[in-house]
This record gives sequence, structure tokens and C-alpha cells, in this order.
Amino acid sequence: MERKKVFYKYEGDRMWSYNQLPVNEWFEFLREFQEYEAKHTLKEKKDVLLDVYSLWLKTHNEKLKEKIIKLAGEIKQIDPSIKLDDLIKSLEKIKV
Repeated sequence: MERKKVFYKYEGDRMWSYNQLPVNEWFEFLREFQEYEAKHTLKEKKDVLLDVYSLWLKTHNEKLKEKIIKLAGEIKQIDPSIKLDDLIKSLEKIKV
């Protein structure tokens, strides 16, 4: 038996299932969810970047350097206003 996933939106004392929401409210819910997801993903990637960078400073491991550059690119894709270009350029110049 296949289970159906049901999404709910709370509004005051009312709870709506996705199929009861007007179309414009459904799209608003999806937009809010995507914003939340992006913000959460960005925070996670920043935390991982700082952890990996801290470890790289101690070890100068080439794989960690590559991971830092990859994470910096992913963070920049999520939020282009974050300036990581100098970090990436400086790491790319370092030969281990």
C-alpha cells in the first residue's frame, strides 16, 4: 500500500492540507519552504567550510584544500553576496 505524503500549513488555529489551500497560498508556502531550506543549507555549508578550513590550517592536506574550494563555490551559488574569491585564489596558489 502506497502512503501519501501530506503537507500542512498552520495559520492561527487553522491547519490546511496542501489540497485545501488556494493555489496562490500553496505557491507562497513553497516559496517560504525554499527560502528556509536555502538558509538552512547555507548555514550548514558555512559551518562545514569553517571546520574543514580549520583542519586544513593544521594539516595542509590537499584533499581538504579541494573540499574548501568546492564548498566555497557551493556557498557562492546559494548566496553570491558572500565574498570568498580571495580565499579560493589564495588556496589555489598554495602548493602542498
